[in-house]
Parts: sequence; structure tokens; C-alpha cells
Amino acid sequence: MKLIKHLLEFIFLVIVMIITNFIPFRFLQAFAASLTFLLWPFLASGRRRILYNVQTNMGWDDGPETKKFIRRNLVNQIRVTLEIAQAWKFKSKRFMNRHVNILQFDKINPENGTVIIEGHFGNWEIPGVIMRNLGYT
Repeated sequence: MKLIKHLLEFIFLVIVMIITNFIPFRFLQAFAASLTFLLWPFLASGRRRILYNVQTNMGWDDGPETKKFIRRNLVNQIRVTLEIAQAWKFKSKRFMNRHVNILQFDKINPENGTVIIEGHFGNWEIPGVIMRNLGYT
């Protein structure tokens, strides 16, 4: 039974990834929010995991602010996954110029290599655990 459940989840994910490639990149946030709304009843294990991490690492209770935080976190996780499905678009120079901002572009020296720093919302739990272990509350 578990194998069938995983197979159905995989098929659903493949279909979502295919559909994602037909959606313009700028609409991914809205699409992720819609998917979160539609899949909310099925995301119980993710919600429990995030709630546990928030309560353990930050001492938050199970109030409305925490639920709002959990929803935003799930939206961001889904959006990051959808962006990965569209990663092939990053080969296009036009796409990169349109969606990626490079600060101090004139200071980049191609002979020395480049360091790219980007925001990532999928693994917020890891810094929380590290900060907690260092004694921060």
C-alpha cells in the first residue's frame, strides 16, 4: 500500500513539474501559494515537522502567528521546488538579465571567478538548530 502511495505522489509531482514549465517564471509565487492552498490537507507531515522545529528552536507556541509562518514556509518550499523545475531556463542570457539582479556588476573580474549569493528559504531549520546549539534563544 505504501508503494502505491509513493507511486501516486511521484506521478502527481511529475505532472506538476510538467505544468510548471508552461507557467511564466514571475507567476511561480502565486502558483506555489495556490498549490499550498489546494494541498494543505495533504501536507500534515510537513506542517508537523515545521511546527516541531519552530517550537524546539525558537520556543514559539501553536498560535495564529506560528500557523501563518508555517504556511509561508510551505509556500516558499514549494516555490523553490518549482524554480528547480524551471532551472533549464537559466541557460538563457535574456532570462537571466530579466530575473537576476547582480549588484556591483562592474567589479566582477571573470579571471578571478565569481561568487553568487542568493536567498534560499527551504532549509531555514538548519540555521535555527545551529544557533540553538550555540546558545542563542
